[in-house]
Parts: sequence; C-alpha cells; structure tokens
Amino acid sequence: MKKTGDPNDSPNDSPNDVALRVRLVHATQGADVEDPRGHAAWAEALVGVPGRAREAATHFAVAAEIGERRRIAEEGGGGEEGGGGGYVPDEDEIERWRAAAREGLRGYGSYEGINTS
Repeated sequence: MKKTGDPNDSPNDSPNDVALRVRLVHATQGADVEDPRGHAAWAEALVGVPGRAREAATHFAVAAEIGERRRIAEEGGGGEEGGGGGYVPDEDEIERWRAAAREGLRGYGSYEGINTS
C-alpha cells in the first residue's frame, strides 16, 4: 500500500479502507461547501489517489480562498460577503494550503489560471 502522507495510514490499509476514507471525507466536505477545512481535508484525501493531484490542488486553492475571505470578514474589512461565519483559519494555515495548491498544480496547463496567491 502506497503511503498517502496521512499520519493515520498504516501499511495494512487496504484499497477498500482508503476508498472508504475518501468517501467519508467527501461526504463531510459536501455538507458545508463553504468550510475551508472540508476542502483541505478533501484535497489531502485526493493527494494519495492516482490521477487526482490536479483536483486536490484545486481544493487546496479553494480552501485558501475561502479562508482568506473569512479572515478579511473577521477583521472587519470584508463585510458579510464571503465571510459566512464559521471556522477562520490563521494565516499560516492559509499559506500552507496555497503552497500545496501551487505544488500540486505544477506541470498542468491551468496552473496560472487558479488563484493561489
């Protein structure tokens, strides 16, 4: 079994275990599409799935964008639009998501088309 980078992985994880974990994270992420943690968790789950690196990178970028909007709204600079309440990540977490998005999109033609700044 290939390690996905998830500290919860073990050498005994079967493909069925990994598939179940991916489905559970996706269901959670879909419950609140404006929660940046859901997008980041979904991206982390996809990192270990062959052929899904681009999608993972896109979800990291979305997590960073939502997180940034929430930080601006929390600081009083963005009004209610884009804030939406809920979890507000710190700047370091937002930057980790941006870096993961940039790394995951390298080599794809749409790299410049997705806001990871």
